[in-house]
Amino acid sequence: MKKINLILSVLLIALSFGFTSCNGDDDDKDPITETNLDSGLFVLCEGNWNMNNAALSFYTTSKSKVTLDLFSDVNGQGLGDTGNDMISFGDNLYIAVKESASVVVVNRKTGKMVKRIPITNAQGVNRMPSRLCASSSMIYLSTFDGNLIEINPITNSVGRVASVGRNPEGVAFVNNKIYVANSGGMDFPNYDNSISIVDASTMSETQKLVVGLNPGVVKKLDDNTVGVYVKGNYGDVPSKFVTINANTDAIDKNIEISMMNFDVFGDKILYSNYLYSSGRTVLYKLDYKNNDTFGTMFFADGQPSASIVYPYGINVDYANNEVFITDAKDFAIRGEVFVYDLGGNLKYSFQANNIPSVVIPRR
Repeated sequence: MKKINLILSVLLIALSFGFTSCNGDDDDKDPITETNLDSGLFVLCEGNWNMNNAALSFYTTSKSKVTLDLFSDVNGQGLGDTGNDMISFGDNLYIAVKESASVVVVNRKTGKMVKRIPITNAQGVNRMPSRLCASSSMIYLSTFDGNLIEINPITNSVGRVASVGRNPEGVAFVNNKIYVANSGGMDFPNYDNSISIVDASTMSETQKLVVGLNPGVVKKLDDNTVGVYVKGNYGDVPSKFVTINANTDAIDKNIEISMMNFDVFGDKILYSNYLYSSGRTVLYKLDYKNNDTFGTMFFADGQPSASIVYPYGINVDYANNEVFITDAKDFAIRGEVFVYDLGGNLKYSFQANNIPSVVIPRR
């Protein structure tokens, strides 16, 4: 019995040291309630597939404190299984939770859940919600069963559904059209190669544009241009960055380049890559408009980063002149968020839950 008590005591002491943030401060032991949510950063943590451990972490900037699972603390329930994407619209966050067949609506001011919107077909089968984007009045969701779904943010209900391609991922709203990346990712090695272009007025596909094998990330670059990260087959077909003229819906630029993710960086893009030869992470600013073929280093010291183990997400916040890089580490332990200024200088970092992917400020 004494031996059992000793083991339990050691475990309790170990656990007390396990929940520390990367800047050396302890996590906020007091659960955040709906009345005291301060300015800070929401971090969607994808969690591990089939582990039901997706989370919404929150970093309170004034206190340098991390709440590893704000959603659970405030709502008394978990976010769900595999948090795929998150966007901000009005007073709410919209979170696509893939394996839990739902889009979870969260109040930005309080962290309180507004609604859990079921994303199922007529037979009640999970459509597998994937990625989100929005117009000025509507939210759009790609689902892995081959559809694009309209969500009304006033009623928080599902509206019209458009059939697109196989296993759609990234989506972007430009010129009253939604551009949907048909990855075919669940049909390895027979990936899809197209972008579905959907008319937002009729919610019907008007064109499939071939862009290359396994398109993934899609973002609005400006009012007339869409950017696409085409992943290739991770073997003999390399990845590339493609731009689409949103007026003509024709391919404009086709740049073969190794990348893992990107975000808009003024009139350029900021993209990440992992150097397997050295085990380091690089971020480059790519001037795609002027046929740049590689880009210039983002980090202020001009060197690859040894601190970022696996760059998973990139979010550029021009309103506050910051860049957020999420680090998934080995995908089995808690991740980390690195915050840089626009000049590539590291400001601070903090711990988040498993597989952090999207960062949205609350100011």
